[in-house]
Amino acid sequence: MEKSTMELVVLGSGTCVPSLKRSSPAYYLSIGGQSVLVDCGSGTLHQLLRGGKHFGEIDAVFLTHFHVDHIGDLAPLIHALNHSPGLNRRKELTLVGPPGIDAFCSEILFKTASRPPEDTYRIIVQKAGPLLSFANFDVISVRTKHFLESVAYRFTPPGEQGAVVFSGDTDYCPEIVAISRKADILVLECSFPDGEKVPGHLTPGECGKIAKEADVKKLVLTHFYETCSEEVIYGQCRQFYDGELVLASDLMTLLV
Repeated sequence: MEKSTMELVVLGSGTCVPSLKRSSPAYYLSIGGQSVLVDCGSGTLHQLLRGGKHFGEIDAVFLTHFHVDHIGDLAPLIHALNHSPGLNRRKELTLVGPPGIDAFCSEILFKTASRPPEDTYRIIVQKAGPLLSFANFDVISVRTKHFLESVAYRFTPPGEQGAVVFSGDTDYCPEIVAISRKADILVLECSFPDGEKVPGHLTPGECGKIAKEADVKKLVLTHFYETCSEEVIYGQCRQFYDGELVLASDLMTLLV
């Protein structure tokens, strides 16, 4: 079988810190004819437009955790789906998140964004599990070492070897190595330089170790705080990983 092409667009390669260069974390993934968001930080709607993607075509949103820099545009996305004149959305929107996703939706999300109007579309809320199977792709998730509910996701077209992994925010842990094994693309957070370690986040050296241990084909580093220059990131990661290395920038597009 000919290998399917997945398109990955980095919508936001930054953090919670406002930046004119990097938007908050968000990634667009086209897989199996479906349009998926992984995280939906502030600025995602604007970045979708800048990247030539229509917010009305999003089929699913996967949240790695509930910190506001990763969910800031989720309520605006749903509000736009509900109330944009002429949109008339009918297809379901699937919202996948870590343990606590149901409480997050009922206690926070749907008190900020209205539920879809009757006779339009439905929002299907699912908790991330070891394996979720959709019509044209599968998703594996594992708990990671950042916050109580943090998860990482691995997206794979059924029956094929191509895989894209998103770490979300995490510290070094065996789970992120395991889920990244032989991935075509590993999108890995890289917050602070070696020597300025912050618990719950990764340094470039740790990113290099994970990529080497998991034997990934391409490592994409993202989630940069401004204290870590690109030259330092690259050099420290290269001490451990000699595969294809990409430093993410907003609206960068990668194909699998």
